[in-house]
Amino acid sequence: MIAASAVPLAEYLGTAYDPDCEYIDGQVVQRSVGEYPHSRVQGLLYAYFLRRRKPWGVTPIIEQRVQVTPTTFLVPDICVLSGPEPATKIVTEPPLIWIEVLSSEDRPVRVSRKVRQAIQFGAAYVWVIDPETLESYVTTQEGEYDLVDQTLRIPTRDIVVPLPAIDED
Repeated sequence: MIAASAVPLAEYLGTAYDPDCEYIDGQVVQRSVGEYPHSRVQGLLYAYFLRRRKPWGVTPIIEQRVQVTPTTFLVPDICVLSGPEPATKIVTEPPLIWIEVLSSEDRPVRVSRKVRQAIQFGAAYVWVIDPETLESYVTTQEGEYDLVDQTLRIPTRDIVVPLPAIDED
């Protein structure tokens, strides 16, 4: 169950939660943490991006606080930044790719809200993945589409991520 409690922003920023929590307009909100399928896909995707970070010119980060508004800090499972590592402890610039790997406790309404917030913040691609089936969809500023072949493609960056093959290399 996801619990929320009122906390001043300074207290949230000065507290290390385990696992990290999100902060939405004065409320500290626990995130759904994954079981093995979630952790496996999250780790494999991170490793896939990490191995390709130099040729793709990206920096992948796991469970990083991202400030999407002055009073909202969200924590994507993985965010892939365009360019080098961030200079700040909290990401304040929109990532190229925001990845959410679903867990059994995730609720569609909450996931949908988080996707909208990431897109409004300026994330170029928000990728939501079911770790059990590898079914996934992508949301961009232009709309939403299913990845029928389970492969994310960003043609402008020559980035191709085939979910079925992420653990083969």
